[in-house]
Amino acid sequence: MKKLLLFLLFTFVSISSPQKSVIVMDLPDGQLEWTIERPKKARFCVPAAFTSLDGKIEGEYRIAGKSYHANKRLKVSITDSIFYVDSKWHSDYGFQQLILVYNNKVKSFKDDRRFVRRALCKKDEHMFLVESARKMTLNEFAVECGKLSSDAVYLDMGSYGFGYLGNKLLSPFAFFGREKQTNWICIK
Repeated sequence: MKKLLLFLLFTFVSISSPQKSVIVMDLPDGQLEWTIERPKKARFCVPAAFTSLDGKIEGEYRIAGKSYHANKRLKVSITDSIFYVDSKWHSDYGFQQLILVYNNKVKSFKDDRRFVRRALCKKDEHMFLVESARKMTLNEFAVECGKLSSDAVYLDMGSYGFGYLGNKLLSPFAFFGREKQTNWICIK
């Protein structure tokens, strides 16, 4: 019941009060990495996988060097604290995420559903996390990320917005659907 009340309160506040569009959070120093299991301890951790309602992985992903559900979309890799958006995969563990901004060009989407959104962004060599401060369409969120970054990758949380940065919990949706997460980005 407490979780439902928190969810309803957040939804009401996000709809009824004027706020800034997005929240920008700097990442702590350290190696940014993909992992298929949530780390027990990390200074930064967010889910970043496509999952369906029945918990199956959606989109393109790679485990131990083998690709599944391959497609021709751009791929995302994380190596040495920098993420790359290109046509090659540099890591053995990673999921295809949607590219919101690529080389200073904002992608457009025809999805009119509104959700709290989150993206991994970079401007020059600076990496940061952007989370919507209210429910937004994917297109609205991409435009906001384009104002702040040269490259942005959507971290699809599904119905589960767990994440933390230091001691700060990132989303009120952190209590829902934990069993459906299949991939994580973290800094240990």
